[in-house]
Amino acid sequence: MAKEGTDVTIVHCPEVKFKQLNILVNNASKQIVYKDLTRIDLGRVGDIFQCSIIQMIAMAKDALPYMSRGDSIINTTSVVTLQGLGMVDYAATKGANVGFTKSLAVQLIPKEIRVNAVVPGAVYTAIQLGTRQGWGLRS
Repeated sequence: MAKEGTDVTIVHCPEVKFKQLNILVNNASKQIVYKDLTRIDLGRVGDIFQCSIIQMIAMAKDALPYMSRGDSIINTTSVVTLQGLGMVDYAATKGANVGFTKSLAVQLIPKEIRVNAVVPGAVYTAIQLGTRQGWGLRS
């Protein structure tokens, strides 16, 4: 989803028969670990924002014409919004996800479309190995 225009391709896919979307799950994210704010590459931060929040907004915007009363948008954010883990760029995008989710939920009350966020904790993956001290080590 980091590529501009991908959201339009997916939502307006010609294979969609029913022209209706009941659930949108926004789960794209990108994480690059910088342990020192002074070393952060701002270009890469822009990439993280593009993938983690800009595409979330774009997907919701393009999906809404196909959604109606009782449908749902579910956005994935992260536990880093609740506790500092030193990943300032990633945490900033996830905080933006929370703000977007809450604001869109209010905006869509009249249409009765639900907007919620799920906030998972860390999942043992190759990406997480670089962010958690001791993960992947055997005792």
